[in-house]
Amino acid sequence: MKRVLIIENQAEWKESFLRQYSDLGYNPDVAGTGLEAFYFIKKHNYDTIIVSNDLSDLNGLWIIKYLRENSESNLILTSFFNHEKLIKQTDSLGISFIPKTI
Repeated sequence: MKRVLIIENQAEWKESFLRQYSDLGYNPDVAGTGLEAFYFIKKHNYDTIIVSNDLSDLNGLWIIKYLRENSESNLILTSFFNHEKLIKQTDSLGISFIPKTI
């Protein structure tokens, strides 16, 4: 079974990603903070990792850059803010970006 790690601190987005990826046949893990995410990353290999840029403890883009160097997972960054800037940055890294809306 494919594994996905969802790094998200907003409950409604966590639930949405969890439901969508479960329906697609993934085995999801959920981390509410960047530090919690590193616990999962050290323990498992993931096919896909979704990272919120709006975490309270670590910058999501920093996590993405770390993972880009240290993981072969498909990476997706999400954010409420700075969509244009983040789209340029994620494009340059070759990863996907999903803008969050209210």
